[in-house]
Amino acid sequence: MRNKVWLLNKISVPADARPGTTVTLKAHASYLVCQNICIPQEQALAVTLKIGAGGADAAAVKDFAAARALLPTDSPWPLQFAVQKQTCPGKADPDTGKREAAPCLDLYLAAPALAAAHAKTVDFFPLDSGLVVGDAPQHTGFTRDGLVLRAAAGTKATAAKTLAGVLVLTGSDGTVQALNVKASPGTVPIAGFCRARSRRRRGGAGRAAAVADDAVRAPWVG
Repeated sequence: MRNKVWLLNKISVPADARPGTTVTLKAHASYLVCQNICIPQEQALAVTLKIGAGGADAAAVKDFAAARALLPTDSPWPLQFAVQKQTCPGKADPDTGKREAAPCLDLYLAAPALAAAHAKTVDFFPLDSGLVVGDAPQHTGFTRDGLVLRAAAGTKATAAKTLAGVLVLTGSDGTVQALNVKASPGTVPIAGFCRARSRRRRGGAGRAAAVADDAVRAPWVG
């Protein structure tokens, strides 16, 4: 459903609405246009619709159900995070591209099923800015009982009481699952890390929600 926008708001038709008449729906939209970076946009919108005789369009019902299925689901597994003493590549110099050192932030997902499945890619998109360096590479590591995602810590990470966002897991068969996660400070076990990947620059609640547009339910999520 890439390049399609589904507004999943419920709208009630007035009790005195008569079939055959029209109604105009108006809204003010604030949104992000994302590719390599996310650009904020806003626009006044209006659409005039004809009131039908009742009953739902089967094709529309199916499409909206498919869109709702792409929304992130709450993680069934507990999470902990820790800011480590070792450093990771952080913010890049806009002129040279060289990255300055930043403390590593480790996010641990206690999930034996994920340790066994070895997700192909794992990406974390925080709800709040300043917790991770948005465009810095992220590493995925595995332990006996779960996985660890390592990112470059942002300026607000050390003082953070919680770490919330969306974690996107891609399996070896291409299936994708987006999870709403909320981690508390705690001990993160040692993990063996895979090669890091550069990430798109995203952060904030709207940016985090944008990653779910391609998500389908992955087999390792119960």
